[in-house]
Amino acid sequence: MLSLSEILTRAYVYTKNHKSLWFFGFFLTGWGVMNFVRRVNLNADHLDVYYRYILDYALNHPLQLTLSIVSLIVLIVLASLVGAIARSSIIHAADELEKEAPISLRSVLKQATKSVWRVFFAGLFTNAAIIFFFSWLALPLWMVFKNGFEFRGFVLIITALLIFIPIIIVL
Repeated sequence: MLSLSEILTRAYVYTKNHKSLWFFGFFLTGWGVMNFVRRVNLNADHLDVYYRYILDYALNHPLQLTLSIVSLIVLIVLASLVGAIARSSIIHAADELEKEAPISLRSVLKQATKSVWRVFFAGLFTNAAIIFFFSWLALPLWMVFKNGFEFRGFVLIITALLIFIPIIIVL
């Protein structure tokens, strides 16, 4: 399997040479943020009601809460594992294409199972870094909107996107 630094170097070269990939990355990221903001009610006035409702449920139904949390963690790990197998398969298929070797689903999956844990933990690290940076940028922004400074919040959103999108691309 290719080393992680070699994969990142090739990905950087591909995206540097194909500016359309940058356009689609910005488009998809912006569209995802817009859909999240549009579908989720981000009204800060009702957060205390939601918090009390969740806290009341947790206090009155501890077994269901525990089972829900464990089930959620298991589903996240399984989905991440399937995603790691898919990413590892794509990496090996691309590697075989560059070597001009014949590719079959069986051979790609066989090679992918050898490196799935490395890809899984690299994805885990990347997702943790993205969540950290997103939280770092989103919490102060939430406070600005909560205090009623919409224009400042809009300026901060633009600034945060200018900072956050390149971090996502690099990671």
